[in-house]
Amino acid sequence: MRFIKFPCQILFVLLLAVNSVQAAQPALWKLEYQDKTSWVFGTIHASTQVMRNDNSLGLVKNKITNARLLITEVDLAQYSAEQQQELALKVALLTNGKNLQQQVDDKTWQSLLRYQQNKGIPENAFSAFTPWFVALQLGIIEGQIAGLDFTQAIDDILMQHARANQVQVSGLESLEQQLGFFANSGISEELLVDTLAQIETNEYTIKHLADMWQNGEIEQLEKLLTLGLAEYPSTDFVLDTLLKERNQNWMKKLIAEVKTGNVVIAVGLMHMVGEGNIIQHFEQQGVSVKRVQ
Repeated sequence: MRFIKFPCQILFVLLLAVNSVQAAQPALWKLEYQDKTSWVFGTIHASTQVMRNDNSLGLVKNKITNARLLITEVDLAQYSAEQQQELALKVALLTNGKNLQQQVDDKTWQSLLRYQQNKGIPENAFSAFTPWFVALQLGIIEGQIAGLDFTQAIDDILMQHARANQVQVSGLESLEQQLGFFANSGISEELLVDTLAQIETNEYTIKHLADMWQNGEIEQLEKLLTLGLAEYPSTDFVLDTLLKERNQNWMKKLIAEVKTGNVVIAVGLMHMVGEGNIIQHFEQQGVSVKRVQ
């Protein structure tokens, strides 16, 4: 199954459009608590050659080199490629002899078939998988078409840099937890419906999200997060579970590490915008936050 490739992280189901701005860089914040300094960097879970260059990553790499700890969403180095695939397939495969067509309504099924035909994907390529997993696969396919490399996520590049400089890496979640957010969401079909709709309208694309990351377009992303997704059924899941709930769950560990100091936090840029974002949480805990890039 050449289309079965689980993404390194999970937030590419959020397909947001942005306007490009020249001479900007990915977003980096300085955190200060008493006399302790730490850093927050917004990542994206794929990359291009331009996104990997020193203009984008040079400053945060420098901070990591001199840090005592790098914190990311999940440390995939704990899992072999075989373990990653085994864990993904455990929750992504349909059971009891069911197939994808039986899990979605006819309109959704026909929309998926049209997409597959347009892309030259065999009709049965996704038949054995849950709708939410197929939605993630479509996101990966669209990203690859746009020139994004999912084998070199920005998160992974930063973790490799940390280890090359003997800096400890710690994950906020396990891969099992991240898979569970989708597997237990109860809106599997809605995620597929919304992804297909966004692809068909070309209104919200992964390429736009990548451009936004490259240019540090925080304000535009926040506006679109609150307004642009309102028409999609999966929005509450995205905002409440993938963002607000996870942000809250992370804060106990993040605050403790920031109070110790000299830590770099590198998580998806989506976690820095919207209600209950981690920047707000830090400020509420008495941490001084200043954007420096």
